[in-house]
Amino acid sequence: MNVRILILLVILFLADLYVFQGLRFLVQHKSLTAQKVITIVYWTLSAVCLGVILIGQFVDWHHWPQVLRSYSFAIIVIVYLSKIVVIPFLLVDDLVRVIRWTGTQAASLFEKTSSGSVSARGITRLDFLVKLGFIIGAVPFSSLIYGMIKGAYDYRVRKVKLKFSNLPQAFEGIKLVQISDLHTGSFFGPEHLNQAIDLILEQKPDVIFFTGDLVNDRVSEVIPYRSVLGRIQAPLGVYSILGNHDYGDYYRWETIEQKAENLRMLKEFQKDLGWKLLLNAHTYIE
Repeated sequence: MNVRILILLVILFLADLYVFQGLRFLVQHKSLTAQKVITIVYWTLSAVCLGVILIGQFVDWHHWPQVLRSYSFAIIVIVYLSKIVVIPFLLVDDLVRVIRWTGTQAASLFEKTSSGSVSARGITRLDFLVKLGFIIGAVPFSSLIYGMIKGAYDYRVRKVKLKFSNLPQAFEGIKLVQISDLHTGSFFGPEHLNQAIDLILEQKPDVIFFTGDLVNDRVSEVIPYRSVLGRIQAPLGVYSILGNHDYGDYYRWETIEQKAENLRMLKEFQKDLGWKLLLNAHTYIE
């Protein structure tokens, strides 16, 4: 197993353990049953996340079922991003506790109990700081869960008026549509992609620009959507560029020739659609 992955797993586990200390403090006044349920849910979710990362080192996740691959890695990001938000609040709380404990120990040098022993004072966590951390941590957790379940297909049109002092008169009122990052490998079928294209065509664009990441890794991801993407047309043409994912840099190719062939086929695919792919080039629109 990759050493970097092993280090990552250790760091994530330590983060799990640290956040759990704050969670345990937060639920300490709840019933024992509630505490057990919260503990089981917390560590089960953490175990699933760590397990997915670990299994991915032995079974190439590119070959996993698409639904499993998409949702499992989305959950990992959501869970640990939320914990990253919580951790700074716990660190501040622990820093305050250390300062308070240091002050208590310094004071105890001058104060003795009647028995002659140093008095012990428990330094508890700051309740409001821990609660604040988990409340703020719940914001990315809930919003990203919503985005994963529903928001991913909540398409919106953002209209921007562009003004150029030297724009030729013939281009007054021209309508451009820019779309990007379709990542067709993340769709489970043509339904939602068709919805997006319907929205694009409703704008009645004069020209369309596609600015990269047609696939996640491989050209095979986009092949099933050839007829769907073929609907993207505009009077002055459809122009495209490649994104970082289109180059296939995140896939474990058996040979460099396979990677090169994948890129060639992706370029040909866009050409077959009638898109004008610009590779470190420029063109003119008349």
